[in-house]
Amino acid sequence: MRTSHWSIILTTCLLTAGCANRGSKAPPAAAAVPRTYDIPYLPALKVSGNGANWGERGMRIDAMTELWPHPPADACHPPAARLGWTDEGLAFLFFVHDDTPIESEDDDLWKGDSIEVFVSSLSAPAQQIRLAVAPGMDPAQKLRWKIEYLPENKPLPVDLKLAVTAAKAADGYVVEGVLPFSLLNMAAKPGTEIGVGLTVHDRTSLRGMARYQWGATRGRNR
Repeated sequence: MRTSHWSIILTTCLLTAGCANRGSKAPPAAAAVPRTYDIPYLPALKVSGNGANWGERGMRIDAMTELWPHPPADACHPPAARLGWTDEGLAFLFFVHDDTPIESEDDDLWKGDSIEVFVSSLSAPAQQIRLAVAPGMDPAQKLRWKIEYLPENKPLPVDLKLAVTAAKAADGYVVEGVLPFSLLNMAAKPGTEIGVGLTVHDRTSLRGMARYQWGATRGRNR
């Protein structure tokens, strides 16, 4: 039985007929029917922070859904993202428009400018991994990341290494990384189906926050 979150299938193709519309805006995150997308294999991908190594590759998400709106006076542009996979794990690339870099002062990274990637295996959909990344564009902060198992925050591997980088862009920032499939006790191979959700938090002021989402995610009450 399928769960309520969206899923992706790892493929070796760049595009297939069954997923040709992925460049359009994503349907509302609360859609009742799960959607399945193919994402391509990205051999020899090097995480650089600016996405240059992706070229034109990756499953495109051209506009994430805005859940918490910006104040009317703010100029806003929905974040965009791409997904792919490597031999190590799920590759992600975010393009975020942001002219007010305000990041969390503590390890609750979602309180400020940040991105989140949620991943689950369909064999155990109730167990998710959440990766949060604060890009370090705030002059008072540096690049930080945090991984949690949800809903049960069990210990992470002591030798965990994560490739995550961020870079400043003309109108915001770019975040790039690879989330290891080993955290879900699974190996990457064509045909593997996993659940994926993406979130972007944009702090617009000390009290203002916009939030964007693609797919379904699970998090603490916020």
